[in-house]
Parts: sequence; C-alpha cells; structure tokens
Amino acid sequence: MNLLREHMSFDQARMVVESANEGKDLYMKGICIQGGVRNANQRVYPVQEISRAVQTLNDQIAGGYSVCGEVDHPEGLNINLDRVSHMITDMWMDGPNGYGKLKIFTNTDGIPC
Repeated sequence: MNLLREHMSFDQARMVVESANEGKDLYMKGICIQGGVRNANQRVYPVQEISRAVQTLNDQIAGGYSVCGEVDHPEGLNINLDRVSHMITDMWMDGPNGYGKLKIFTNTDGIPC
C-alpha cells in the first residue's frame, strides 16, 4: 500500500495554530495543496485545477456541508468516520498554493461529519 505523504516543515507550510486552550477549539491554517509542483506521488496538478477544487470545497462549506478528513490518507474517496481527525472550515488560493483552515478534533464523539 502506498501512502500519500507530503514533507513540509511548519515554516514551509506557514502553518499557524490559532488556539489550543482547554475548552476552546483547536484550529490550524496552512498550505493544503500546491499547484505546479511535483508532489510526493510524483504528480503535478495544474494551478487551475487546484483553484477549481478549492472553490468547490468552499461552495460545499457555504451550502452547510461538513468537509472532513482522516488521520491518514485513505486509499479511496470514502472517509471512515472512525478515523476523522479534522474538518475543513475554509479554503483559499494564494498564488499556486491552496490554503486551508482546519478544525482539529481532539475528541471524535459527536463530530459533525
């Protein structure tokens, strides 16, 4: 089984943790996907394709849908609810980079996915 893995430092991804206080939600922001560069799977996605995917996710979020992700990269497109680790709350483009804001689940009881 091949796993999708990207290796970026926090500085490269410009990852920011917004809050991690007890009783408050934990959010992270940073680069989620890059267009025009070769990734760990040896694929290069055109920036236009990344931009359309980012817009599609934002449309889903604005429509009230939850967009969740797993701890690891699933082999298919189905998300296993017992492995959900985060929910995407916002995405945007900055040049060729697709940035995201993720709500991190520290307790998966009652997740909204």
